[in-house]
Amino acid sequence: MTTQVLAQQKPRLLWTDLDWATYLDCPIYEIPVYKHRLSENLRMKIKFLEANRKYEFQVFQLVVGSKGRRVERYVWADCFNQSFDKSQVICNANNHISELKLKPSVAIKFGVPQRAVQMMLIHEK
Repeated sequence: MTTQVLAQQKPRLLWTDLDWATYLDCPIYEIPVYKHRLSENLRMKIKFLEANRKYEFQVFQLVVGSKGRRVERYVWADCFNQSFDKSQVICNANNHISELKLKPSVAIKFGVPQRAVQMMLIHEK
């Protein structure tokens, strides 16, 4: 099954580990590992840009701060090289991340494919 056929069959929010393994071209047993690495290390947020009054996706790394608390360190923005109106991105954020790819250096650092970040969900509204 090709990635294009898979994407047309059902929304990504309903994909199984087998669907993700097919899409990422990896063994199915790697999918839970990738999900764990992403959830333990990264957070994806939507940032409002004052300059153009639009929104963009940003990725933050979770790190242990000086007092032992986990804090977010900015990793990467400009995921799509574009910004979105509030209605587009806030209401449909989890659909928009389907084109997102991590920078190669970030993907290597966390041991995940570049497109694995598409498995993450955005929980803010």
